[in-house]
Amino acid sequence: GSNTRLRVKKACDRCKRQKTKCDGEQPCLTCSRHGHKCEYTSVVPITTIVDKNKENKHNLKVHGGNDEEGYVQYLENRIRELESQVQDTNNLTKDEIFDKNFYTFSRDKYRVMRRYQNILPHELGSVVYESLDEKERKGLIVPRIQFYGWNMNGGHYLKQRKLPSFVKLIDLVNDLELGNWLVDFFMEKINPLFGILHESVFRDQYENYLRNMEDGDSNQSTTRLFTSILYLVFAISLRYSENHPDLPLNIKTKVYPSLEEKLFDDAYEVVTKLSFEWQSFELVQSWILITLYLRTCHRQISSYTSLGIAIRMCKGMGMNLNRIPAVFHKKVYEHVKIKRIFWVAYVWDRIFGFQSGKHYELHDDIINMEIPSLDDDTSDGWLTKPSLAMIHLAKICGDIQQLNLKGKLTDDKIEEIDQFLKNWKKWVDESISPKEYDTLLIDQIYLTYHDIMLNLHNKVLFKLLDKDIQINSTTQIQILLFHSNEILEVFEKIKSQQCLLVPWWLNLVLLFNTSLIDIMLINSGLYLIQSYSNLSKTIEILSSLKDKVGMAKECLWALKMLNHMVITRFQKSISCLQDIGIDHGSENVNKIKFLQFGKVNDENKENSKKRKIQND
Repeated sequence: GSNTRLRVKKACDRCKRQKTKCDGEQPCLTCSRHGHKCEYTSVVPITTIVDKNKENKHNLKVHGGNDEEGYVQYLENRIRELESQVQDTNNLTKDEIFDKNFYTFSRDKYRVMRRYQNILPHELGSVVYESLDEKERKGLIVPRIQFYGWNMNGGHYLKQRKLPSFVKLIDLVNDLELGNWLVDFFMEKINPLFGILHESVFRDQYENYLRNMEDGDSNQSTTRLFTSILYLVFAISLRYSENHPDLPLNIKTKVYPSLEEKLFDDAYEVVTKLSFEWQSFELVQSWILITLYLRTCHRQISSYTSLGIAIRMCKGMGMNLNRIPAVFHKKVYEHVKIKRIFWVAYVWDRIFGFQSGKHYELHDDIINMEIPSLDDDTSDGWLTKPSLAMIHLAKICGDIQQLNLKGKLTDDKIEEIDQFLKNWKKWVDESISPKEYDTLLIDQIYLTYHDIMLNLHNKVLFKLLDKDIQINSTTQIQILLFHSNEILEVFEKIKSQQCLLVPWWLNLVLLFNTSLIDIMLINSGLYLIQSYSNLSKTIEILSSLKDKVGMAKECLWALKMLNHMVITRFQKSISCLQDIGIDHGSENVNKIKFLQFGKVNDENKENSKKRKIQND
């Protein structure tokens, strides 16, 4: 039966050393999977060697000989063998650690068991079951791997949550124009930045969904989940297209004022109730879409909470371990799906943490897959070049946070990160073209890069406040100014395209950050001309947003309050200087002082000659 375990007479050397299961084949399955050399060595049992050594010692006494070399050789070989085992243990891959510690998957679900108590009933049952003959096995079933005795619910187990009744918020049967336009807008102008959805697969599902809607099938849980994902796509597209110059009038007239919020509310309720007791790839995608929507229009805590659900669902399914349940192992797309969705969660986890000041959850030591290289193939239509660029920015965000946490963000490390980002930018400049991707979407990649650079070097500003920090202040201030200028160029381009109100979240925060840098430099009397110029431009842009973007008002208030304080300080300094006076008198005092050396007259003669030559 499926629960019968193969009994092997002899395990290969590596499986024997690591005490892992071996099928006895040449090569065995474990070595094949991990790419190790599989060897079977005939080893003389230790007892035989010891017995032989005792015999040699006996012969030594009888015959007066000296034959202890064999025993010494055995001890030396044994030491080398033990050292090899220690070395092998230290060099275990994450896959091997997984096997060695019985991190066992369900055969048909994305679940990982880390408690031996959950695995032992199945293992014991399997061993005992094997020892019985067919007649004795009748009526016996090996216990499955699960968490036994999770709670004391008794007979009052909480019932499955009921999904709300289906509400047709957009008529996709009689009028497809609005729905199709919103899907196209999302896939062209939003999705490529992160690759949350696989476009070709989503469009196939969308076509099937429309056929099901025509047949009146809308209440199955799988259909309701896709409806929720679709409604989230609609809501996000409505939010981003509201002030977009590409929004056509015929689409705008189809959108009633409360549609966006109703779409989100319906999707959020369904996803929340399904997540109450289930987990799936589609639910992870749903929570990331919810996070994307909330990131543009609600408080930090709401998007942080929704993202947390997505990340914990990833970990709960073991996606970070890159393990596929046995029943899906031969399905190639399953291997693609687990990686693509995991890296989306990874990007959001690290970049959101970096931008919000919260620490990320998906640490490198629990991730059992290689980060996609910048040369990875993006022809599958899911991994896009922009999303690939964001994965590498996310990696750097996490590295910076971790180094800061450990107090190891030294000048050398900062220089190393600068060099990496320089190479990354070169790749982006050469690989991501406006002919292939939306220009505003590409701008978000560069703005994320500039945001990282500002945060990496912003610490120098504390030194301007007489804080005791050890950094190369001159170089880092110049870096801040360079990236502030680059950011302003991006915003001036976005403004010229009438896209400033498209709610990409870095728009406002970077305008604020660059303005703050300028005020601090002016307060310190540094780079005044450039700082004045940059500050006037950013304040002008922020002022144009204040009546349309609520948070622009509080940004302007804070900046102008700081500006007021700096002006007051300058006025106080001016007042003190005025008290000293400016009644320095005629410059003749200075000239008379130097007449005795003949310098003033000589200088006057030279100046007269120059003026005469110019007049001639």
